[in-house]
Amino acid sequence: MCGVLCLYNSQKRIDEKVLSEMIDALQHRGPDAKGQKIYCDHRLGLGNTRLSLIDLKSRSNMPLELDGFSITYNGEIYNHKEIRGQLEVEGAVFKTTSDTEVIIRSIQKWGIKALNKFNGCFAFVLYDNKNKKLFIVRDPLGKKQIVYTLAKNGDWVFASEIKALLKHPYVTAGPNINRFISDLIFKFFSDKKETHFKGIYHILPGHYFEFDLEKKKNPKIVKYWDIDLIETKRNDPSGILDEYVDLLHDSVRLRMDADTEIGSLLSGGIDSSSITKLASEFHNEKYKTPFQCFTIEYVKENRDFRNVKLLCREMKNTKLNKVAINSEWGINDVDKLTYSLEEPLLDKVFFAQHENYRIARKHNLKAVINGQGADELWLGYYFFYNIFRLNPREINRTGLMHYWMKGFDFKHVVSNKTKKLAKEIIESNLDKNFVSYQNSDKLDSLVRYSIKTHLQSMFMQEDRLSMANGVEVRLPHVDTRIFKLALATPSKFKIWDKKEKYIPRTAAKLNNLLPKSIYNRRKLAFPDPPSDYDREIEKAFNKKELIQSPLISELFRIDSNFFYKLPLRKRWELIAIYRMEKVFFEN
Repeated sequence: MCGVLCLYNSQKRIDEKVLSEMIDALQHRGPDAKGQKIYCDHRLGLGNTRLSLIDLKSRSNMPLELDGFSITYNGEIYNHKEIRGQLEVEGAVFKTTSDTEVIIRSIQKWGIKALNKFNGCFAFVLYDNKNKKLFIVRDPLGKKQIVYTLAKNGDWVFASEIKALLKHPYVTAGPNINRFISDLIFKFFSDKKETHFKGIYHILPGHYFEFDLEKKKNPKIVKYWDIDLIETKRNDPSGILDEYVDLLHDSVRLRMDADTEIGSLLSGGIDSSSITKLASEFHNEKYKTPFQCFTIEYVKENRDFRNVKLLCREMKNTKLNKVAINSEWGINDVDKLTYSLEEPLLDKVFFAQHENYRIARKHNLKAVINGQGADELWLGYYFFYNIFRLNPREINRTGLMHYWMKGFDFKHVVSNKTKKLAKEIIESNLDKNFVSYQNSDKLDSLVRYSIKTHLQSMFMQEDRLSMANGVEVRLPHVDTRIFKLALATPSKFKIWDKKEKYIPRTAAKLNNLLPKSIYNRRKLAFPDPPSDYDREIEKAFNKKELIQSPLISELFRIDSNFFYKLPLRKRWELIAIYRMEKVFFEN
């Protein structure tokens, strides 16, 4: 993983000093090396901060220049060795062992259609000097993010994180009220094109920008991959099961391939446990040192560690590290995580997740695997979110409009402006992300809706929290091949015998991968901290200051008792919004 930056102006020279200052804002993402290059008569600049995991030598630092191409890249192409082999058979000669060079050689050979060969997570900027083309690309599933804006001086600015864009003197981004309202309604199911910063956007998954640097026109935006084109058509549960087992094994193998050791975040659930078990085997084939696993422990809560300990006893040469989370949180901690996330700290589990990555880095790990993503693909949230248990007759645009408006907990305390905008925001979200399929599998429509919204939230949060600590997160459950298999699997094979995630659960059972106490366990959410932790933070805030906040005042109807009319969890959401205003928008 790395930090990526691009500045381009079709009419005038870019400021090299500004480019350098923006790259510095991404240093946490890539502590191993930093670089920048200027091209196209000083109208194009590429920058990179590198976290080295494959080919640790300086020859693979970025921007990497080869045969008229230059690239700054964040991510991993997990099947890079397979692609390299194909290219070498056809005569390609490589100068490095990095996956970065594989991207250049692939596009050199097959053009931009080479994107369809990559199995990985990636966001990159590629400059083709021969054809005077500039490509800014995001991976099909959206595992890696790239944000952009058009600065007031005409600079197009692209980066891995918003904080880099805000270093540009002609980028002034106030709060995007619509996105804050969207989060109050949808929480993690918000549409993700817009950020919380007005005028700053995400490149959508499966899209790329293409600039013709000779014609000097606005970019062409191309969709090269779309989950809605994958049809639900498999009707052979045993065949799906066999394929899933093979793919998960190979997915973990690919993600354990690096020139440095990789650890695992282990919650004790089926998703993290299955990949940890497989990963330990690959680790032990290569290393004599113990396979490092990390699990959360709230100091003021007695957590049951039996499943985690049982699994670790089954694995050879494994060390379990308990990551202790105490309640000594304060304003500075909230602000620090808000700065890393670049969005309101709506879920308190982010404290624990951030600490997991911090401790992994303290153990000299640059990368870990994580069980994220399986729930969205295999209906793991079926009993967690009410939306998945709607009557099939309600799984349509009208039914979902009603569902979200009815569930808008703040609707009785928001301003009239917010209430009016809420309906428009719900309509826009459904228009962009919900497709009511013509077949009888209505639940599949919600699976895809969740992938386009909820899963994107999970990807972004894992990326920001891990990279804040200089750690790469690898997600075996959302390998492109598993993703396609899950989308081709009808929902009737995901919920079976009143249990969610039938395919992963049965795979763990039939292949003796996990103990019965794990594969039989119902899905549990990543644990929230005990309520004592909430109260500790709430004590630290100035309520009068919060109520006088311009952003809070615009969103809500304010009176002296406003804050205490809300339940504790909803008060936390207000605190999160208020602290984001203080961190990013106060000046």
